[in-house]
Amino acid sequence: MYRFSISWSRILPNGTKSQVNTAGIDYYNRLIDELLKNGIIPMITLFHWDTPAALTGDWMNEKTIEHFVDYARICFENFGDRVKYWVTFNEPHVYAVVGFTEGVFAPGIKEPMTSTYLVAHNQLKAHALTYHIYDTEYRAVQQGRIGISLDCDGFMPLNNSSEDDVAAAERAYQFQLGWFGHPIFKGDYPDVMKEFISRRSKEEGLEKSRLPEFGEDWISKIKGTADFLGIQNYTSRFIKYSKSKVGEVGWTYDQDSEQITDSSWTMGTSEIVELGF
Repeated sequence: MYRFSISWSRILPNGTKSQVNTAGIDYYNRLIDELLKNGIIPMITLFHWDTPAALTGDWMNEKTIEHFVDYARICFENFGDRVKYWVTFNEPHVYAVVGFTEGVFAPGIKEPMTSTYLVAHNQLKAHALTYHIYDTEYRAVQQGRIGISLDCDGFMPLNNSSEDDVAAAERAYQFQLGWFGHPIFKGDYPDVMKEFISRRSKEEGLEKSRLPEFGEDWISKIKGTADFLGIQNYTSRFIKYSKSKVGEVGWTYDQDSEQITDSSWTMGTSEIVELGF
């Protein structure tokens, strides 16, 4: 099996179905056909952090949900006769936090107050709608499966004898894996996320929680929308309880914990190789 990501803007240059790039579709068709010719099963990821720049507001804009669903449908129609495995979003936690809290990855926005949770909220809605479209319009004929790929580190309490550290380690799992996994497999956000973000929001003088709420209709619509779950794990961390200070805002501080790595651990190495195209 070979998993690859489709570039949304390579299919829809302005992000909407008003302009379809047939050359981009032809490119992916050639790739899929070549894989199958060589006995390799293709697996497509629809979104790997590359929102078309032409879309106003990126994933903070709820209209992006509609545009993503249109893009997904075009992919199903053009590739679904041969592609039987689909991933809606790759590591949405990374996109929301590193792209909108830290501003390191695209789109490079540093706005931890509300954007991070809003982006994740809209992506969960887009995931669910895409799943249901595939399930109702394409699955019977194409006979494929559709899921999501989430990342999660390993979290261990710094002190196993400390109830606060043990609770903080569990909280870290819920804030990373549970953030997306809980709505999809259990329904709604984890209770601990709702509790901690709501409390922190009140401490910041806000009238309502920075974590958006799903209505009952959306809770029902999102729950159960995965035929499979991909988990990507890169490292582990010790977790220590640490009460966040007033003025420390965002996903990291909402957890009231500190992530620690042991300096004695062997570090992996990677080599950057310059490639020409």
